[in-house]
Amino acid sequence: GLVALPGTHVEAMPIYKGPTLAEAIEQYFNHHEKSWRPRTLKARKWQLGYLVEFCGAARPLSSITAHDIRTFRNSILSLRANHGRSKSQTFAAKQTDNVEARISPKTAVVIFEPTKAFFRWAKSNDGLIDTNPAEDIRMTFPKPPAGQRSRRPFEAKEIITLFSCPLFTGCKSLHRRLDPGDKIIRDGKYWLPILGYYTGARLGELVQLSIDDIKIDDPFPHIDINDNSPAGADLKSVKSAAGLRRIPIHPDLIKLGFDAFVAKRKKQDKPKVRLFKEIKYGCDGQASTEYSKIFGLTDPKLVFHSWRHGIEDALRDAGVQPYAIDRIVGHSDQTMGGKYGNGVSLPILNEAVASMKLPVSLPELWKIEPIK
Repeated sequence: GLVALPGTHVEAMPIYKGPTLAEAIEQYFNHHEKSWRPRTLKARKWQLGYLVEFCGAARPLSSITAHDIRTFRNSILSLRANHGRSKSQTFAAKQTDNVEARISPKTAVVIFEPTKAFFRWAKSNDGLIDTNPAEDIRMTFPKPPAGQRSRRPFEAKEIITLFSCPLFTGCKSLHRRLDPGDKIIRDGKYWLPILGYYTGARLGELVQLSIDDIKIDDPFPHIDINDNSPAGADLKSVKSAAGLRRIPIHPDLIKLGFDAFVAKRKKQDKPKVRLFKEIKYGCDGQASTEYSKIFGLTDPKLVFHSWRHGIEDALRDAGVQPYAIDRIVGHSDQTMGGKYGNGVSLPILNEAVASMKLPVSLPELWKIEPIK
């Protein structure tokens, strides 16, 4: 240490406490900026923005404790389901005591995991912190009773009720979709539930489709689920390699005029433009986020993902082989045979989709002729 000689004065050296939380997060973003996609960066800024607001931007990173992270986790679990809509409200104001009005456990995990990833990086990157306060903090939820599922397929009567609402049969106007009227507005809000019902595709896969992903003129018309993102186009992402696939277009979709809708969009925009461009990206960088708020039903077990359960049942009821079902819905084939060859051919998949035992035929429900 420093020794002061008689008659001299030694000023105390300032103690460096390391970067603040805001400074460290900025370093984190700079570190990943080139490897992350723009919408991933946007989502992380939004998610970690909650952490900064909770702890304070000027808080020294090294002073944050496990107790802080545990309290932050609990605060995330208290967020309102529509917290993303209130951009001007504080993090605290977005929380609610009403358990029924809170975000789902899955959404809570999505918001909290970037915090854990950030602190893992902070410890491993030049030792910004000596210990990771988030290391042992987990999202824990009560398990549902044995045999009880968090999601379920739609029953026939529920399908009829949903597709009999004014949005599909005739509404008042663009902004009054649930009021009866004489207008049928065939845009993303109209087509996405229909496509979900007939394809079982994930909401994110459908929302990000570009115009040229719809192969109407192919000998076997199909939807091409891919992650091709050329320069100037909206970036796509697919859950896994198995998600890259071609889904045959069910004959009912042609009867409902989906081919005419696609042809119209081709005349309006370039091929790489999103088919449902009116569905905007959410604050988490995902286009599916905003639509999932619209597709809200009274039963929490009925969500857009429920269409996938229904499609698997419809294919099984038609006697379709499991490996073909996996290919249609985008699940990996875990059998040894699935590791060889190019997979199930499009003609076979087309036959499988056409044979599905769906509970309701929408053209018959609406009693309409094919749209020209």
